[in-house]
Amino acid sequence: MVGAPLGLPPFFYPNEEMMKQNSTSKNSVMIAAIGAITYLLVFLTYAQFFTFVPSSQENLGFGYLLVASSVCWLLAMLVPLVSWMIGTTFSRWKTVAYFSGVFAWPVSVVVIQVYLAGTAGTSFFGYLFNYPIFVLSDMVYPLVYALLWRGSAQR
Repeated sequence: MVGAPLGLPPFFYPNEEMMKQNSTSKNSVMIAAIGAITYLLVFLTYAQFFTFVPSSQENLGFGYLLVASSVCWLLAMLVPLVSWMIGTTFSRWKTVAYFSGVFAWPVSVVVIQVYLAGTAGTSFFGYLFNYPIFVLSDMVYPLVYALLWRGSAQR
């Protein structure tokens, strides 16, 4: 136990395991916060990529697919942060919600690219080279979030 001033009951004093878990939780929240801020800044910088009026598209279905991908972007931005802020213990449902949020955006990008390949005959993954920040949001952050969860699950 860490110190025992004032003669308070033992549950007021964190043991080493509690302190380690609290430190891990703070690190995970900090990483998720940095990710959320990055997602937000990308959203604000490239707003034209995320704001669509479905009826403005030639294909109405594609317009709604783009709107759904914008919702997935918001999920990817918020769900990991909120999940870690709630705590480091992941129940089955929290894990499902967490991974749904983490991989919502990358899956929506793949769906859009497959759709474009099927309708236009080509995909547009070139945006990853033109706008490398999307490599971070589309690939790196989802992997980092998965590794954070894995580290939490192994404890």
